[in-house]
Amino acid sequence: IFTVEEIANHSVYGRKSSATPGIVRPTLPPKFITLKQFVIKECCLERGSASFIKFESSVRRICSDARKRLKVLKNPI
Repeated sequence: IFTVEEIANHSVYGRKSSATPGIVRPTLPPKFITLKQFVIKECCLERGSASFIKFESSVRRICSDARKRLKVLKNPI
């Protein structure tokens, strides 16, 4: 559905990162938000529940994880 590059070049919420304050990446495309909402609905995740919090935490890390993965792919050992 998404390429590593597509995710790596975006931010989940379009905010500044403390790691790279000089770079403001655009928000992920609407199809990502739609997919996120679909998963929440299909998995019956309730806001505030432990499983919802774990899911949100994973979503927040997806862009930085993609950037790390891209760096590894571009510079293999």
